[in-house]
Amino acid sequence: MKQTAATSRHKLRVYQLSRELEDNLYELVRQLPAGEFYGLGDELRRTSAAIAHHISESDQRYSYSLKIETLNLARGGIRQVRDLLDQYQQGSYGKTTEPKRRYQALNAQLGALIFYYRRQQKERQGRARINAADALTFARS
Repeated sequence: MKQTAATSRHKLRVYQLSRELEDNLYELVRQLPAGEFYGLGDELRRTSAAIAHHISESDQRYSYSLKIETLNLARGGIRQVRDLLDQYQQGSYGKTTEPKRRYQALNAQLGALIFYYRRQQKERQGRARINAADALTFARS
């Protein structure tokens, strides 16, 4: 499958943002007291790492439907991180307004990428229908 430069850059930017957010989240986790470091902190670390992993994994998928499915897993991880950040703030461990805003921006970028893949998928399906119709016409003649 041939990828355009714009698509590759967009995916790379999304992946880089997810890695940057993961690093920032690790800094928040370091501020947790020892009792929460292995509870809430562990969940935050694992979930934020999974987001970057899913974005990277989506690039390895061949079909658009598998790419979309994997990116939706990343979006689910973003929702989970935002819920965990709410717990972080409710525990009075610090403010989480900026990380939540940045994860929301990442979610919007992933949504745009999913929209792009859906459009590409429809175009590919349309071309396949045309090719099948041409083959049928040729076979009948």
